[in-house]
Amino acid sequence: MSRRRLPVCAALGLTCGVAVACSSSNDLGGSGGAGGIGGAGGEGGQAIVTAMLRVAHFAADVPAANATEVDFFVVGEGSFNSIGFGRVTQYGSVPVGPVVVEARALGGGALLATASDDLEAGGRYTFVAYRDRAEPSEMSLMRFDEEVSDLDPARGRVWVGHGVDDTSWATVQLILADAAEVPIAPLAFGEQAAPLDLDAGPHDLGFDTTPPSPTIDYGPFTIDVVGGETLILFAIDRDPIDESASAEVFPIRSGTTGTVDPLPVP
Repeated sequence: MSRRRLPVCAALGLTCGVAVACSSSNDLGGSGGAGGIGGAGGEGGQAIVTAMLRVAHFAADVPAANATEVDFFVVGEGSFNSIGFGRVTQYGSVPVGPVVVEARALGGGALLATASDDLEAGGRYTFVAYRDRAEPSEMSLMRFDEEVSDLDPARGRVWVGHGVDDTSWATVQLILADAAEVPIAPLAFGEQAAPLDLDAGPHDLGFDTTPPSPTIDYGPFTIDVVGGETLILFAIDRDPIDESASAEVFPIRSGTTGTVDPLPVP
């Protein structure tokens, strides 16, 4: 099946969505946040059941320090084109069932990373690219399933991903500073924590890189949790030299699009 490339949003410099492979495509228009799940026409007028999918590029200096743009393909469905470091696309509507996401060099070139999943109707999924020097291409993809059907509207749901590619961050713990708690089990590089539900409002968090202390070695940084909404915290390393970590944590909310700034740390 041929892949469809979508119009580029001039305001954001990224592809607006993913074209659904059916008789009429369902594109996300404009430069706003996450769109709703659109109904796409099918044969005989029957709607195709869809999920929502987006990608984020946080693989520092990959493919190259001065040329980080890559194409992300939802195989057989469409693509997000020329996505550079620190950028998050809008959600695109894709059919449910098995899906393969690929990161490739510009123009559909060399394969840099791949990940697969089984999408459920009404689900929202974010695939995050991060630097991984253990891979030949120095890139991997981590998938987040943003399930919120059971979320208390007075609380927000937070995911944490460990993408700090440095041996000094081999295993980390997340510390909830305002409650003196360790809310998640230790994470190894390339892992994500089970979702954490927190009361709406500000929270101070930090990472312990020398467990089982627990002490905050990186942070604290403040997040604002919004009731009924999602937040992905993805930690990366900007320094390519091992044992010289320059960590940053990027927040990805359900409505995040375009360039994302890291959370400020004192």
